[in-house]
Amino acid sequence: MQTQTNTVRVFIAEQHPLMLGAYERCAQDLKDIAISGTHLLTPDSDLASEVAATSTRVLVIGCNTLDDNVRGFVRGLMKSDERPALIILASTAPTSFDDDLRTILRDWGSSLALLSKQAVLTTGDFQAVVRQVMEGRIVIDTATSEGLFNQPSMDTGPMKKLTAREIEVLDLVAAGYRNLAIADALFLEPKTIERHLHNIYTKVLDGEDDRMPPRVYIATQAAAMKRSGVLAGYSGHRNSLPAAA
Repeated sequence: MQTQTNTVRVFIAEQHPLMLGAYERCAQDLKDIAISGTHLLTPDSDLASEVAATSTRVLVIGCNTLDDNVRGFVRGLMKSDERPALIILASTAPTSFDDDLRTILRDWGSSLALLSKQAVLTTGDFQAVVRQVMEGRIVIDTATSEGLFNQPSMDTGPMKKLTAREIEVLDLVAAGYRNLAIADALFLEPKTIERHLHNIYTKVLDGEDDRMPPRVYIATQAAAMKRSGVLAGYSGHRNSLPAAA
């Protein structure tokens, strides 16, 4: 496939042969995404070397679950000098947020999506998540977040301490927006958004800040809140933001 200057080169690695073919076909239907390589994952795969041999900007790892093999592939990629943006699509969501997974999220830092395969069912879904990680976002869907955490409630725990404005900010953080975009949407100064985020971290983290990036933790908590409809009334400013997907 001939690529243009703005084409995103995507490498696809998948444990299941049928799913590998499905994602290849999905990407081929998009004008701004090109396949730089594909690989059927096995426990002996040298994924880091495979990806390094291409001009890949986004790596998609499809797996049954986030098992030790998949985590090993991610650790190998973290040793690369120029690691790509990473999308992990799992058939089964994690059921616990152990220290190993916290370390991976913390050390990867940004440009990472951790999603259920059910969240990426169409070419539009695929294109959206590629665009999000290319923008440096951390993307975690509600099914995955609910597997990692007990679903939070506004009636109990630290969430009840948030003000209405802090909930607005939290909603936009969970959608993947950065501070400047949030400030524009809410007609506030960027320093004001930073202050709101500091207050949210203080109220919500509850000792998690030394084990994973604070923004990842609050975004994951907010995703679970959205699942239960807690944040449903705080999306009115989305129309003034650039599309998240």
